[in-house]
Amino acid sequence: MNKPAQKIQPIFFIGCGPGDPELITVKGKRLLKEADMIVYAGSLVKEKVLQYAKKEAEIYNSAPMTLEEIMKIVVDAARARKKVVRLHSGDPTLYSALREQADILDKEKIPYKVIPGVSSAFASAAALKRELTMPEITQTVIFTRLEGRTPVPEQERLSLLARHQATMCIFLSTGMIDEVIGELKQGYSEDTPVAVVYRATWEDERIIRGRLRDIANKVKKAGIKRQAMIIVGKTLGERLKVKEEQTTWKEFSFEKQKGWMIFLGILMFIAVILIGLNAFGKLEGIWDWTKGNWNGPIGGTIILIAIIVGAMYMLLGNKPGKPAENK
Repeated sequence: MNKPAQKIQPIFFIGCGPGDPELITVKGKRLLKEADMIVYAGSLVKEKVLQYAKKEAEIYNSAPMTLEEIMKIVVDAARARKKVVRLHSGDPTLYSALREQADILDKEKIPYKVIPGVSSAFASAAALKRELTMPEITQTVIFTRLEGRTPVPEQERLSLLARHQATMCIFLSTGMIDEVIGELKQGYSEDTPVAVVYRATWEDERIIRGRLRDIANKVKKAGIKRQAMIIVGKTLGERLKVKEEQTTWKEFSFEKQKGWMIFLGILMFIAVILIGLNAFGKLEGIWDWTKGNWNGPIGGTIILIAIIVGAMYMLLGNKPGKPAENK
């Protein structure tokens, strides 16, 4: 009895992260260990990640190969019922030519799956120890690049995107740093913080910090022209003036606290009336505060003053700000 024909296994496009081999996902590492053939981008993928491959696996460096050459060996291996991994740096859904490869596989009726990875944008933010979003600063992050050999739609020019004042992660553009800064200055102020992270998570990682007015010179002086992420935005500032839930006398606004002020005014008016009546003996015989009865006019006045002081403290005193919710 003939055995049923083995099905073609899907091609796995795996994001192996920004450089550190330990940043590949658990699933990506497992698939890499099981692969019969691995095609990796030698110019971008750190070869240490290949340590997870089995000894008998066929391994190809795609750097000197054309797209057609890459896809021929991938398709042939898949039809030979081999388990194939196409290894990309960072995340395969960002600037990886995934669509071109997927279109060929669709045409050849070869199944495929995409396994996400850690983008260099997030690795760079981690290296900077900064959050890309901050309450009341920005809740938006833009991933983009400057136009080079790959065209960029006119409505996505850096100068237009910069007007949003959001955090921006700029890929594949460090070699054109002057042009990048020229575009950004049309939306951001010259004092806006900028950082350039070279080869995030690699052993030779470098971080260049500055402002829009001086970052270009710093990057050129450091000799960085490629494999670097440009991040710009106010969240990169050394110290952020996060608005806290507090009101000082200088910041006090009658309009914002109108209800409280009316309430306190009424309490103070009652306190003054009681003090005045007591001073003229008009309340004598009604409450005898001299015998320890704190319901008397003086006792009542003291209690009212205590209430007023407590209310003023609640209204004007410092309260710690609330941390943002986890994302």
